[in-house]
Amino acid sequence: MTLRMRLLAVYALVGLSLMVGSVSVLHLQRNYLDSKIDGRLVRLSSVAEQIVRGPGAPDAQSSELLRGFWEGYIGVFEQSGELKVVSTPSADQQLSPDVDLYSASVEPQTVATRFGNADFIRTMTVGLSDGRIALVGLTTTDRDSALTRLRNTLVLVNIFILSLLGLALWWLVRLGFRPIVQLTREAEAIARGDQDGNLEFGLPSSSETAMLRDSISRAIAVKEDSERRMRQFIADASHELRTPLTSVDGYSSLYLSGALKTQVEVDDAMHRINSEAKRMSNLVTDLTTLSDLELRPCFMTESLSLFPVLQNLVSDFRITNQGRTIELNCSTDIMIFSDSEVVFQVISILVSNAIRHTPSETSIWVVAEKDAGGVKINVTDEGPGIDAQHLTYLFDRFYRVDPSRSTATGGSGLGLSILGEIMKSAGGDYGVESVVGSGSSFWIRFPSMPVTADKSWGNE
Repeated sequence: MTLRMRLLAVYALVGLSLMVGSVSVLHLQRNYLDSKIDGRLVRLSSVAEQIVRGPGAPDAQSSELLRGFWEGYIGVFEQSGELKVVSTPSADQQLSPDVDLYSASVEPQTVATRFGNADFIRTMTVGLSDGRIALVGLTTTDRDSALTRLRNTLVLVNIFILSLLGLALWWLVRLGFRPIVQLTREAEAIARGDQDGNLEFGLPSSSETAMLRDSISRAIAVKEDSERRMRQFIADASHELRTPLTSVDGYSSLYLSGALKTQVEVDDAMHRINSEAKRMSNLVTDLTTLSDLELRPCFMTESLSLFPVLQNLVSDFRITNQGRTIELNCSTDIMIFSDSEVVFQVISILVSNAIRHTPSETSIWVVAEKDAGGVKINVTDEGPGIDAQHLTYLFDRFYRVDPSRSTATGGSGLGLSILGEIMKSAGGDYGVESVVGSGSSFWIRFPSMPVTADKSWGNE
């Protein structure tokens, strides 16, 4: 059942409840008014004997009662069964109840009238001392008028309530459900591919439906961006693998066809095949590392002195990059919660990138310091810098600032992506700041508290 049908069912249930409640109120009020009439009717029956006797000398109490019930009806059933009128109300002297000896009752009951202004009369029988049966009655005109007024009031109140409820329901459907239905149809159209991912039909910006539309639009945008990234990833991976595969295929074909005549040519071909195979192996290793980090992001952390790790790393890079100035600024008392391999891995990625993408005479600084979020490590250079439009995408897989995607500078384009996944797993943070012509500063931040985990990171 749709939400609209549920609301209509609730509306019908409310209407039914109002109707049942109104009928119950009318029934209770009728019983109350009948009980009031019956009380007066019983008192009238107590003086019926004196009234039926006619002129006499009733005592003072009977006279008072007679004066109090002058509007009542009194009749006597003769032996023949005929109802003889003894007294009628002065305002309705033609009053005649439609009742006979056999239908009359000792208990009060409401019967119709044959003649008179009143439509109904409340009657009961009482035995007389001479053996006859008297019929006493009081008209229900006042009761009927009161019930009619109450019924009309209840009808108007119910109509008013149902109208307000119906207006609220209409407003809710118009401003709430109808946009949701339209939103659902457009979302289904987007899912079928019949239209793009824009949900732009007009809605008040403060409405929940507008918020839902914006949330769906963002979800669609994220999905489309994810699909775009996946397509780009596949294209980039294919591109990265195509060149070494082409080289391997080309040189192996030359060898098999006998085109390589000398041992020098064969050795050169084998060297190139081995180089391209290593390149593919490194690429696959990086992709596997990324996949492992996504599937098993947890690794054990420990209290670690940062200075020895950075000192060893900087020393290694100085040896392999003779002539390059690589400076370290780190206090010996800085402690972090991480794994030494993790720290070595991520700082190596940043220093390698700085070396790879800056001129050989450019100095590089590795600076570690405590801040409010933990321990921040900056790898800063005075290279050419990076344009601001590229900064957001630097940590994406295979992203290169160079649109030609030249591999002259080396690397697979996955290093910063691996760094990002490692830092997410470590519960840390990362980022980059750069100004064209003034250099770049890549930074990572390790948390000041240990990260709970169940596995150590690394290759299995």
